[in-house]
Amino acid sequence: MKLLAFLGAETGLLISVLIVMFCWKKKVGQRLALIVVAVNMWLPMIKSIVLRPRPYMEFPDRLKPLVLDQEGAAMDVAAQGYSFPSMHSASIPALYFPLANEAKKKWLWIIAVVLTLSVGISRIVVGMHYPTDVLAGVIYYYG
Repeated sequence: MKLLAFLGAETGLLISVLIVMFCWKKKVGQRLALIVVAVNMWLPMIKSIVLRPRPYMEFPDRLKPLVLDQEGAAMDVAAQGYSFPSMHSASIPALYFPLANEAKKKWLWIIAVVLTLSVGISRIVVGMHYPTDVLAGVIYYYG
């Protein structure tokens, strides 16, 4: 679960973009970087409007955040942010679908779909997002 969280977070996305940029095609890497920056710029604004608490914050007696190391920080909205929409679930397809389209490789499309589904499911399982948060994140990319 931590690996999937890493891949959808800023550091994992940056590493992926840099690999594309310096090991494959610089122009493609630059376009991917622009897409990922746009997603990560707009979604926090949407989160600030919706203000939906994370599932483990709303139901602390039933749900524990499985990816947080510090238990005291779990209930800190300023540190953890809001739930809707899921940035991880928007960032993965925003990076890997255009990459698969550019590379025109079937195996890369399979990886993009599997990663999108895996990251989305993992965000629900670890208690960070509701299913609607994940769905909105994926749909945001296509909107």
